[in-house]
Amino acid sequence: GYVATVPSANIVISAFGRLWAANTTANNATVFFSDLIAGHVWSTGTSGSLNVDRVWVNGSDEITGLAAHNGFLFIFGKRQILIYQGATTPASMSLSDTVEGIGCIARDSIQTTSTDVLFLSNSGVRSLMRTVQEKSAPERDLSKNIRNDLMSTVAGETLANIKSIYSEREAFYLLVTPTIDTTWCFDTKAYLPDGSARVTVWDSITPKSFLFRRNGTLYIGQNGYIGLYGTFLDHATAYRMLYYTNHADLGDQNVTSILKKLSTVVIGGTNQDVTFKWGFDFKTNYLSSNTTIPEQGVSYYGVAEYGSNATVIAYYSAGVALQTLTVAASGSGKVVQTGYESDIDGSALSIQKIEIQAKTGKMS
Repeated sequence: GYVATVPSANIVISAFGRLWAANTTANNATVFFSDLIAGHVWSTGTSGSLNVDRVWVNGSDEITGLAAHNGFLFIFGKRQILIYQGATTPASMSLSDTVEGIGCIARDSIQTTSTDVLFLSNSGVRSLMRTVQEKSAPERDLSKNIRNDLMSTVAGETLANIKSIYSEREAFYLLVTPTIDTTWCFDTKAYLPDGSARVTVWDSITPKSFLFRRNGTLYIGQNGYIGLYGTFLDHATAYRMLYYTNHADLGDQNVTSILKKLSTVVIGGTNQDVTFKWGFDFKTNYLSSNTTIPEQGVSYYGVAEYGSNATVIAYYSAGVALQTLTVAASGSGKVVQTGYESDIDGSALSIQKIEIQAKTGKMS
């Protein structure tokens, strides 16, 4: 029952009661939109098209992605972004803003959150931040601290194979680079002082697709099966968590530091070993020491369920399982790196604070 020719487009989104499509074989600079509440109607009613070939500010470009947020339509090119306001009524929508020099290079990297639009650009993972008071759309570089590693990986990828998802429940953005079997996890709960996000890497898992449901469930598609994100196991198996700090001096790069003690505050975990590692002057022959989190009850934030409707109301109902772990350290150097490893086996473990106690040695 479709009306007119349905665009054979590489890009399509559902927004503002319509289907929006772009990047066909014959035309990579036009956005087509269907009739209101009629995704099969493409020539009558309020359906139509928007050609942006002469709107690009920074020279000719092609549409690589679309996104909708807060009444705005975002049209991504490879090197620039167009922002249209009033997209709920396409006949009267107008160009609101442009972002030059930054575009989207991977269609499936675009994810809309409650406040942002996240995407992969040619310089890393970006977040478009817009408020009513702003006259322009500044971009935030979420991957600033891992940019070289991430973009070196992306350079070896087929961009069409890169996938992503945003989980409202977990407040993380996942980006999959399948060639090296890596999923990059960007924590968006609280940004670092430089505006970037905390990033961890999942290895040995290469999702082919994702689905985030309205009830908060996150599914991970693999060849031959569907995985569910949940629990603190890899299916039924424990997995290894590794965290290593940056290389840094302890106050003066010209002074040798003699390590005496390492401490870390952890939340969660029970009856499991934590391995402390430390090394000096950019060398990877680490020294190490083990300590153990005692057996304890662990309560998880916001997951306790009560009543027939299973309403989530508990906030660490049994208290926070918090421990300070300490090991004796040794060795010396001008630059220090520390690492922390543990097997995650059914309970959450979060490193909250790291302390390094050292004596000041000789000047170089």
